[in-house]
Order: sequence, then C-alpha cells, then structure tokens
Amino acid sequence: MSIQSLPQECVSHIFEILHDEKDDKSLFSCLQVNRDWCIGVVPILYRKPFAKEQRERSKSRRSKLISTYLSCLTEVEKDCFMKINEIRVCLNTKPLFDYPVYLEEFCNEYLGEKISNWIMLMIKNISLMEQQQLLQMISSKLYPLLISKSKNLTYLKIVSVNSDIPNIYTFLAYPGLENISRFDFTSNESELSNITRLVKELPSRCKNIRTVNFNYKLTTNEDGEIAMAKALCKLIETQSNLNRLYLKFKGKAINHIMIALKSKSHSLTYLYLKKLRLNNDTIHPITSCESLEVLGFESCFNTSREGCKYFADDAKFRLKKLYLVGNKISEFKCLIIQAAGQSLQSLIIDEIDSDLIAAILCYCSNVDELLLMASEYKNIDLYNLLMKLRYLRKLTLWSTNEYIMQSLGSSLPGSLKHLGFINSNCTSHTFDRFLNECNVQIESLELFNFVHFTPISEYVKGHYNHLRVIYFGNSSDMIKEELSEIDKIKEFVKVKFMGKDYKWIPDKFI
Repeated sequence: MSIQSLPQECVSHIFEILHDEKDDKSLFSCLQVNRDWCIGVVPILYRKPFAKEQRERSKSRRSKLISTYLSCLTEVEKDCFMKINEIRVCLNTKPLFDYPVYLEEFCNEYLGEKISNWIMLMIKNISLMEQQQLLQMISSKLYPLLISKSKNLTYLKIVSVNSDIPNIYTFLAYPGLENISRFDFTSNESELSNITRLVKELPSRCKNIRTVNFNYKLTTNEDGEIAMAKALCKLIETQSNLNRLYLKFKGKAINHIMIALKSKSHSLTYLYLKKLRLNNDTIHPITSCESLEVLGFESCFNTSREGCKYFADDAKFRLKKLYLVGNKISEFKCLIIQAAGQSLQSLIIDEIDSDLIAAILCYCSNVDELLLMASEYKNIDLYNLLMKLRYLRKLTLWSTNEYIMQSLGSSLPGSLKHLGFINSNCTSHTFDRFLNECNVQIESLELFNFVHFTPISEYVKGHYNHLRVIYFGNSSDMIKEELSEIDKIKEFVKVKFMGKDYKWIPDKFI
C-alpha cells in the first residue's frame, strides 16, 4: 500500500506525531505532496507559532510568519503599508489559507520579537525610532486580526516588556479571548497601561480559565500593585473551574489574593507559591482548599509560627505531591509535612535534619517518590530516612559526595525502582564501589551531570536483566568519548536524554 492511499485519519495521526517530535522540517516537506496533505498540515503548523521551539529557528524563518499574517489583512489595511516600497512585494501576495483561524496560543512578547526580526530583514537602514513606530503599526493590525479570528485560542501569555500592547478595545470586542483556558502573566517591573487594562478586563471576558500562572514583581508604584492584586482577585473569583494557580507576587497586597482562594476551595487542585511573605492571613485560606492535590512553597518567608500551627490543625486537603524548596524556617516545613498526611506520594524538599526526618516518618511514611535537593546534609540522616521509607520507589539526589556514596548502596530500601543523581561529586572508584554494593534491583537510572561512564558500562553488562533504561542529561554537552561509551550502553538498555531544559521544580503550570 502506498502512503498516498492511506486513510486520511492515519495520515493526520502521522502529522501529529511529527509535530509532537518537533519535526517541522518534515511537516513543511509534507506541504508539497498534494492538496489533501497541505490542508492537513497547515492547521498543525499554525496552531502554536509562538512556541519556544519556533523561537529558536533562524530569524529569516521566523520572520516568514509575519509576512504570512500580513498577507491576511484586508486590502484596505494593506494600503497602510504600501507607502513603504520595501515591503510592497510582500503585501501583494494573497494567502492560500486563513491562517489566523488555526491559532491556539498567543504571546505578546514572542509576537513582538518576530515583528522586530521581520522589520530588520525586510527594511534596511531604518532608525530605531522608525523601527519602533513600524512595530507599533504592525502590532495594531495583527492583534485584532489574530484574536478576532482565533476562535480556538485557549492559551494567552502576556509579558510586561519594554513595549506596550495596542489599545485593548481594538480586539477585546471579538470572541477570541472567551475560550481562554490558560493565562500566563509576567511583570518585569514595568507598568504598561494597556497590559494593565487587559488584566483588569479579563475577568469580565473570560469565565473558563483553568490554569493561571501569575508572576508579579514588586514595583515602586504602590497603587499599581494594589490595582494588579485586585485584578487577580477578581480573576480568581470569576473562574468557576480554576484548578491550577502558580503565584509569585512580591508585594504587601498578597493577603487579599490568598483570601480570594477561599472561593476556589472545591476546584483548586494545584497551588504553587513562590517568594511570598507568609503570615496567618496568607496561610490559613489554603487550609480550606479541600480538593488540593499538589502544593508548593518555594523561597517563601514565614512571619507567623502561630499561623503554621493552625495550618497543620485545620488543613482539609489530602495532598499527593508537596514541594518545599528554599524556605527559611525548618519548623515551618515540619508543620506543612504534618498537614500533608499519609496521602502524600511525592515529596520534593531541599534539606533534611533530625526534626524533618521525624516529621516525614511520622506523618508521610507512605511516600513513594523523594527528590532531595539539598546540597549539604549528614549522611547518617539520609541513611536513617531511606531505610525506614518502606514504600519508596523513586529517589533522586540533587548532590552527593564521597561520604554520602560510601554506604548509600547498602542503605537503599528494597522497594526502590528508580535512582537519580543530578550532581555526583565523587570519584569513579567510589561510584563503582557504590554500584557493586547496591542492594536493590534498579529498573531505571537518572544521571544528569555525569562523568563516570566506565563503571556504569560495567554495571549495565551484569544487570540488564532488571535495569531497563538510563536517563542522561544533555547530549550536546558530552564529548565524543562519552557518547561512544553511551553507544556501548545502548547495546544492553534503553538510553534517553533529558535535555538542557529539564526542570525538577515547576516555573509554571501547563
């Protein structure tokens, strides 16, 4: 059977696989095969043109997107640009498809980057002022075009960068924003009037947002901070199905935002808090979130130990995953662990001591996944914890040294199936000794910043009956000899690369 005779459903599935594997080069080749394939590929290519992988392409390829979108303007709108001779040829082209219809994700920052690249490539000897004026002119046409036609738009990302977005009332009247299910906002300490207006308007335009990632840096404008806090409160309260909130808000108005969480006590399942000043008023509303499954505290500063006590006593949730990273007070962590309870399955924590170990073993002894992000800790503390976690299946250590590795192999619980090392600071001899003393049958290994390939090659040869896969870091960071050793390992087990952008703690929810 020739590929042309395949059912369209099969062909569409192949296109989706190519897209998932970020193989846009093959997708562009498929455009040339026939009309049916072209119709099938175009919606995929123009679904997420502002995604990160698209940003990493050459400037010339990225700029073609702007030429394509400009070609979708009406003839009257094109006339606004025809006075500039350098871009006349581009705007004379007629589009084969109504490309904005397929847009599902929109980001003002990435669009601005693409427009700037397009201007620099298309127009020579343009001054910075003229470039900014043209950027604003093109933006004022593309925002209404993209948002008015993008009825499938589900993800809106707004970054408060140096340049503001166009007047929001030129595109808010259209239905594009009504279907937003995820909203990301990042403020880079610049108060831009139209961006601020957009955040204030979203609660009245969007009712089905499920995920909010809100990153607001402290500014010198206290009125702006209060206005932004009120806008976020209203956004939280008006979204009936909000279930994920990632919040970084450096300001005094955080109390009002946290109180707004009470309105989401039945829907909120993911909550991650970063760099917040915590007190009784900010901590206690979390206890009412009875559906909460994932909770994170990163670099938070606790100002009320009494509030922590109430947190542990009044918590109504049953957590599955808990992040405790960068927080200053050990007692705070112990009480949060106590509140998590025996339902906790996954714990990510950046320190261990005798008090924390006692709390984990008393209140969360059923944990089956532990990521220890500590850079310094006593080996005896680690051994005592591991030997008593009877259900632990996945262990990842952020930092290890000679002393930690010496007796680690004989301290691992028999239930362990996955073992990861992010930064292993020991000799090849010590690591070889650890592998020989390892008393459990590991099914997967995670070796991120790793250099001891000889002992791992020898280990694989004798343990491939239970070892299934090894995860390494970024292949582009490895030298030829290391890649050659990995090729030998591939003869016995699967090898996968985690990539340079792999994250152990979230910077947003998706």
